[in-house]
Amino acid sequence: MKRSALLMSCLLLISAAAQGEDDLPSARSVLERYFAMPLPAGLDKAFQARVAVLAELKTMPQGAVLASEEVLFNRATSGQRNEIASALADYIHTAECARLLYRVLKDVREPQDKQAFQEEVLVRSSAVLGLRRMARRTDRSGFKRDPQGPDFEPKVQGVVPCR
Repeated sequence: MKRSALLMSCLLLISAAAQGEDDLPSARSVLERYFAMPLPAGLDKAFQARVAVLAELKTMPQGAVLASEEVLFNRATSGQRNEIASALADYIHTAECARLLYRVLKDVREPQDKQAFQEEVLVRSSAVLGLRRMARRTDRSGFKRDPQGPDFEPKVQGVVPCR
């Protein structure tokens, strides 16, 4: 009985890892569509369309984290880094995503001008907000309030809120 349970758990872990690798090309194609979209200034329909494209990443959490890691540190501008980090913080609550957001938080870039400085501040605040959401022990939406306190587990293990 114990052997069969161990075998089943190993098979589930292997299938989950394979699913993440299967999601990687899909996540890369979503990010390619995102990078092909225009980047006008201000809140407009193009911004909403870019955010809607990034929202597709929530269906493929492991592949999204792997694909986002490639572009966040090499390819994306400050504005794009902010939008991608916000999408990860909003839609994907896994330990891998928490580690990626922590790396984004620690990645301090030298801004060229005042606007780039403000965008980098937004990138870091998006990472902090995402980590805070993953560490919280309560979920408040509307009138619903889930239990909170030290007796309950956070959404992502190993991420704890600071007090």
